[in-house]
Amino acid sequence: MKKNTIDDTSIIELPTFKDQKKGVLIVMDDEYFPFEIRRVFQIIAPKGAIRGEHSHKKHSQIMICTRGVIEIECDDGVIKKNYTLSDPNKGVLIPSNIWSKQTYLTDESILTVLCDAKYDESEYIRNYEAFLKSKSF
Repeated sequence: MKKNTIDDTSIIELPTFKDQKKGVLIVMDDEYFPFEIRRVFQIIAPKGAIRGEHSHKKHSQIMICTRGVIEIECDDGVIKKNYTLSDPNKGVLIPSNIWSKQTYLTDESILTVLCDAKYDESEYIRNYEAFLKSKSF
């Protein structure tokens, strides 16, 4: 298992094309991501909801707030870093072996998640103590 650190998380800015009459086009294409997209899902949650609170053993994700405001907390077991997302052309890259928690700061916020693999429950670490043990501190 790769021992990613907080420095391996980052903001990804997506190409945006604006037109006064036609609106905004935001491109979410494999060429802008560090992996091939294998799964996409969305979460719509009320203000104050907390989601995530897990890590992935091998897989990576990119989280984009497509509506509202969402705080993404990333934790490598030593250092925590928070990202506040409110712009649908910016996402957070969360590589494997990084604990992540999402807090919905406005009502009906939408989180779009792009994944490098299909859903596999055995890929998740859902217990924080088990996550810390996996990091071999």
